[in-house]
Amino acid sequence: MSKKLAFERFVWFIEEVKNGKFPNATDIQEYFEVSRSTAQRDLDFMRDRLQVPLKYDRVRKGYYFDEADKNYELPLFWASNEELLLFAILKELIRDEKLKKTLKAFLKKITSFSEEEFEKISNSVSYKGIRLHKNKEGALETIAKAIIENKKMKINYYSVFADKDNITESTITPLHLIYYMGNWYLLAEKNSQLRTYAVSRIFNPKVLESDGEYHFSEKRIKEILNQSFGIYLTDKRKELFEVKLRFSKSISHLIETLIFHPEQKCEKLDSDEIIVSFKSTFNYELIREVLRFGNEVEVIEPTILRKKIYEILKKSVKIYKK
Repeated sequence: MSKKLAFERFVWFIEEVKNGKFPNATDIQEYFEVSRSTAQRDLDFMRDRLQVPLKYDRVRKGYYFDEADKNYELPLFWASNEELLLFAILKELIRDEKLKKTLKAFLKKITSFSEEEFEKISNSVSYKGIRLHKNKEGALETIAKAIIENKKMKINYYSVFADKDNITESTITPLHLIYYMGNWYLLAEKNSQLRTYAVSRIFNPKVLESDGEYHFSEKRIKEILNQSFGIYLTDKRKELFEVKLRFSKSISHLIETLIFHPEQKCEKLDSDEIIVSFKSTFNYELIREVLRFGNEVEVIEPTILRKKIYEILKKSVKIYKK
């Protein structure tokens, strides 16, 4: 509350300066009924922290603006500690150093905050992820520009399953950015089909002059995201399977807190085991998710997934037998 009251004093003081009244610390003290030291701190904060371009007139014993600064405006609002925390979390989630600086510069434009306060809160927030991928500097910025301006993009890209030297060039219409498990993915349209691109494997992104081609509304994109397992998106080219996984009693409490799929169903058995079922395509991420639980899970359906897990575990046993 004290910060907001101080901000009110700042707004009043600057309006007095603009109106040519040459206000000073005494005016703040008398108008707001605060102590002399509080009034002086307000002035120091405006000059030193907010960098308000105040000039002092020794004859009038008050402050004024030069002609060039007469239209000066304070930032739009004062950031509370809770708001600074949200900004600090956002800053931590951004892995691109250039974008981190852009965010901080933007915050300076729209809000007032103490550098020390922001750094203290920022240093109290950390993000740690497993298998994080580095994005090429400026890639997210370029993609966002294409999305906002409704333009096509040209990118160089390599698939995770392909040789790194086998880089393909594609012209796409970027539609949607997805932040998933610590990494950024781009949902884009190519040849009237939806494709998913890991931003970390996008090279030399370039915004083109040509307008994008749109066959998928934002509503449809949201529907597709909700129908998919993980980052592998469901489309008409892929078959949907009913997936049923039986989890052991020992991790049943954990499983009850997890959401594998937006439309999943959970059934708790008399044995305290839990069966989780949902529809999904057969994909690498589904396989990886099942393997994550080791011997605490059994695939009931589909048969193709059950066989694949068996093959992987069989090969793993051979490796460790050595």
